[in-house]
Amino acid sequence: MTTTEENSLSEYSEPFRLAVKLRGELVSRSLLRFSKVFYNCTYLLPLLLLCAGADIAQAALHYLPTVPLGISLGPARGGGQAPTYYHSAVADFNCDGREDVALALAAELRVDHPPYPIMILLNNGQGSFVDGTNEIIVGAVPEMFWPKKLIAMDFNGDGRPDLFIAGTGLEASFPDFTQLPGEQNFLLLSTPDCTLVNAIAQNLPEFTDFSHGADAADVDGDGDIDLWVNNLGGNPSNAHAYLMLNDGTGKFMIVADLGFEFLGNVIVGLNGRLPAEVLNSWHPLWAQFVDADGDGDPDLYFGYLEDFNRTGVGRTVLLINDGTGRFTLGAENAIPLPPFSGKGQAEWSEMADINRDGFDDLILHMTEWGTYLGYKIQLLISNGDGTFRDETDLRLPSQSEALDFFCTEPLFWLRDMTGDGNVDILVKKFGIGCQNPFTVFYVNDGNGFFTNLPHLLPELNPGAIPVDVDGDGAVDFLDQFFNGVTGQFELRLTKAVRQPPICSVAGDIQAVAQDANTPAKAIASLQAAVSSVVKACEFLVASNVLSAFNEIKNAALSLEKAVKAGAGIGSITEQLRDFVVQTTEAKIEEAGTKVCTSDKNVQTAQNSLNQAQQATVASKAISLLIKAFQSAEKAIATLLNVTGEWAGTLRVKQNGKSANVQFAATLAQSNTVLTGSFQDSSSRAGDIGGLICGRVAEALNLDFADGSAAGTGKADGNKITVKLTGTDSNGPFTASGNLTKQ
Repeated sequence: MTTTEENSLSEYSEPFRLAVKLRGELVSRSLLRFSKVFYNCTYLLPLLLLCAGADIAQAALHYLPTVPLGISLGPARGGGQAPTYYHSAVADFNCDGREDVALALAAELRVDHPPYPIMILLNNGQGSFVDGTNEIIVGAVPEMFWPKKLIAMDFNGDGRPDLFIAGTGLEASFPDFTQLPGEQNFLLLSTPDCTLVNAIAQNLPEFTDFSHGADAADVDGDGDIDLWVNNLGGNPSNAHAYLMLNDGTGKFMIVADLGFEFLGNVIVGLNGRLPAEVLNSWHPLWAQFVDADGDGDPDLYFGYLEDFNRTGVGRTVLLINDGTGRFTLGAENAIPLPPFSGKGQAEWSEMADINRDGFDDLILHMTEWGTYLGYKIQLLISNGDGTFRDETDLRLPSQSEALDFFCTEPLFWLRDMTGDGNVDILVKKFGIGCQNPFTVFYVNDGNGFFTNLPHLLPELNPGAIPVDVDGDGAVDFLDQFFNGVTGQFELRLTKAVRQPPICSVAGDIQAVAQDANTPAKAIASLQAAVSSVVKACEFLVASNVLSAFNEIKNAALSLEKAVKAGAGIGSITEQLRDFVVQTTEAKIEEAGTKVCTSDKNVQTAQNSLNQAQQATVASKAISLLIKAFQSAEKAIATLLNVTGEWAGTLRVKQNGKSANVQFAATLAQSNTVLTGSFQDSSSRAGDIGGLICGRVAEALNLDFADGSAAGTGKADGNKITVKLTGTDSNGPFTASGNLTKQ
């Protein structure tokens, strides 16, 4: 991109200019393998349109301003540290079909402070959360110093999520790991009334754990969920890492462990379920269940075992499950060497089939063993035979290993951010000395190849939680902030909304402007078109469709000028026109359904649409479509829903005589269809049916025991003017008058 071209984007935000520049380079120079995928997409900020190929073009997202929820996390603790929620679990805890959140709070790992209570945030169904801790947790709420992993799964087999929480306790005596006090892990089981009860006493071993994580899977193939608790040992009284089997009711029993004989903290030993090589292997920093050999049962990955098999050498290890919960040592080369010159250790991991080949892959957060300096995501792709291959450099953009990040837990999430069914990766990164944190989004192209979209997500505090609060498939975020008014740390919500694919056209236009073959005299018109499309998208965000249409018309006019100046724009103008056509057709269909196709405004809208489809010039067609859309909106605005109770006086004329009759009706309306019942002071009673067109009931029908009547009704605010002609046992009659809303 030339300096002139960069300056031409100065009216946009810096992220937008960065995004358009990136896209232009991909298109014009084909520098990256992804250039083809990105050709039809762009990243419009501040609208944050995340697009990585035609298959996820609908996934454009915009993040709304952050909204405080008024939910307090409490004051600072532990040397003034903010309470944060490094770990969470998303599940439907109150059985209403919506995503709720369990939060595990902590302050500072190596400063003594009181424990924090677990929190349950309930989705209120209105796009927000409320604190439902006391509603969901029966009895005393568990408190923990440093919860490390939350697992929400159905442990007791009742079809509802339960909650297991593994914690380390404080590291107040760091770096003397032999003095780490640990803390009790927690198990909360669901009840028939969708609450959670503390089940430690009957269902979980009661002793101090220093649990650096945990994982859950059906280890022995009996249909229930078992647990691996990844303890580091620490204090001699602490249990070491162990395997627990579930009896099907959520009651767990330790069946194997990695206890130290010389420390005397062996519980049951290897017990024929773990291989001898892992006996007394110190420090399994992380563990993850993963089906490494494709046989359908969970195998066990260890992120690092210090002093493996008493060799004095640490290594990553894979244990292969025989399907009954008995593990053997996998091949020595099953796990490729970690980064950091082979001295990397996994601090966190996730499992997913990222390349869609049917096998579980591993996504690892790696840091350097011993120093905890540096940060790298490692992608291990399963071969399906109990081994993995390292394809990090092939599938992820280059990463720095030089960052000093030892200030917080590793922060990354797997989530389908774009709604295309592919697993994307979100990473929270820090600069040197833990300053200037930023969030990185790696978008998956569907085949497990990721592209870094730098700085395109809203800035999030550490521990932010991805959760779909409104069930629209777009991932929202919960994080914390300090409220200076209340003096408390509180929760806030950043919501994502989807944007139409048409917004990506700005990037297509910019690519034409950057094309070396585009005449210089066309550049200004192309840039004007980019500006109009960006403004149109802003109006769409605000649901101001007509203003968006006017900007799209301006873009079409600019593109028509650019074509006259010699620019080749392909089908871009047709894309803009088609978007307006489709949106207008949908609005006219809505008007015809809600109002009726015979309505004057609906007919005007349809006529304008027909003329637009015959127009050969895009800008003229869009002008006609604007008129059509306005007419359809006007038709909908005339619709008056008459559902409710109505009463009034009708003047009835029959056999040369007139009389006033008191008339009462109960009406219900569904779009254009009217139904209901009536009774009057002359003992008539029966059913009402009709067809409403805007404010007029074109066909108003009354059926009663000795006759029927038909006519019209015109609604105006709280009044309906009725005119009927009918017949009963006394002969023909007419009735007219006004009914008012009761």
